[in-house]
Amino acid sequence: MLSRRGLAATLLAWTALLCAVGAPPAQADTVYKRDGRSVEGEIIEETDQQVVVQTKVGPITIPRAQILRIEKGKTLVQQFKERWETVDQDDAIALLDLADWCNENSLNREALKVYRRVIRVEPDNETARKALGDLYVDGKWVNKKDLDKAEKARKEEERKAAKEAAAAAKKGDSGSAASQSPLEGVGDVSEIVAKFLEPIQANRDKDAEVAKMLEDFFAQKFSAATSEHFSLRAQLPPEDVNGHVARAEKLYAQNNALFGLDPEQRFWPDQHIFFHVKQKGAFQDLIDWIDENLAEIDTEYKKFIKESSGGLNISRPRPVSAALESETPLEYSIAHWVGQTWVEWFSAGGARPWLEEGFAAYTSVNELGSNRVFCQTNTKYANKVEIADKHSDSMFKMVCFDILDGRMEDGYRYPWNEVVKKSLNQLDYADLAKSWSIVDFLMAEHREQFKSYLLSLRQFKEEPDCLKKTFDWTGEQLDENWEKYVRAAYEAESGGTGGTSGK
Repeated sequence: MLSRRGLAATLLAWTALLCAVGAPPAQADTVYKRDGRSVEGEIIEETDQQVVVQTKVGPITIPRAQILRIEKGKTLVQQFKERWETVDQDDAIALLDLADWCNENSLNREALKVYRRVIRVEPDNETARKALGDLYVDGKWVNKKDLDKAEKARKEEERKAAKEAAAAAKKGDSGSAASQSPLEGVGDVSEIVAKFLEPIQANRDKDAEVAKMLEDFFAQKFSAATSEHFSLRAQLPPEDVNGHVARAEKLYAQNNALFGLDPEQRFWPDQHIFFHVKQKGAFQDLIDWIDENLAEIDTEYKKFIKESSGGLNISRPRPVSAALESETPLEYSIAHWVGQTWVEWFSAGGARPWLEEGFAAYTSVNELGSNRVFCQTNTKYANKVEIADKHSDSMFKMVCFDILDGRMEDGYRYPWNEVVKKSLNQLDYADLAKSWSIVDFLMAEHREQFKSYLLSLRQFKEEPDCLKKTFDWTGEQLDENWEKYVRAAYEAESGGTGGTSGK
């Protein structure tokens, strides 16, 4: 292994070599020196005294006195855009030549875009398929992620069937269900949902234009559907897109009904736009597209989600969400987004991250029986997701027992007064489990007061003040009442022992 001094010497040597012979430039700006050598890269600073060129090995400063002339050119990305606009996009050979050029110049994302176009022209093109990570199985090309996803889905169905069978047997033994459905008494919302879905037909032509625009941008097939409150643009068949939009509208109506609101009450302007793509490169391009066309994304946040996340959710000024297809089925992402955005708008932006994530998980558990989507964080939760099985709400319950019984790290009990202060990137798995559980507790036993609490957040007061105003509780009293609920409501599922967090 090179020492720091050895590494520095190596870089200096490479710098000298690049200056002498030239290297594949990040940008085709060329500074010609009076001694006959040249430096290629991107000019990032020019003054009367010097010019600074960003090369692949770092910035190089050249005094003006040493410069003969400067020729400015185009970046490789700019060159790619010109080649992409002029290439015959129905000629697989020409496209593959362009992909080779991208690979030679380390334009990996652009190369994937070209390969995706190739398989639209020649679906069985072996070069493009392999470049995209596809496998030839049983006489057809399939994506490895799709195979993994299908296997995980099969195992999940087996687990779910076993769980339902055990619950049915337990119900038969006891003569009654262990607990009531959280949606007990909400009523049938099918008529209002049907009304919310009527705009899909009226928006059909506009959605076709949107799908075509995305197809041209990503060189992949898209479908789009727009209802009363939601618009989904996805790499899925039209019938699947319509089904996901219908689920979103049902969840919207149910959340209104849970709090006794007018089912047609609107919270956000226009539609909440959902995007769904299948490849990491497409997801990264999509984030740039959203930033340029729909909602400005903070530079640091954009860098974070492109490098380490598979999902984006922006609530304001207009809700926009995006998901990368992975082990998490889209229906779980949609349930999470609807719950998170609904509570954020109902509280007029007053809800803190713990509450947004807790209510999002609550919405998903009500609809799908579990929660598979969590905020992305920079803390140990993001890097050590083995803390618990993310796919099971029953594990949430066991983690809550671990918190109460002091089995978490250093016996920490995650007091609400501390959880409520945390930013999104500070929440870890136990914070998320308790957040969901507090929402579960308040919705089960104090729903009207919880509604008043959410309304009080509209005044942007501190949450402990809102808690005192609406419940007449301190944070410590909330924890005490929550503990009683956990021990009474979750005991049966944990077998009377409280379970384990799986650490």
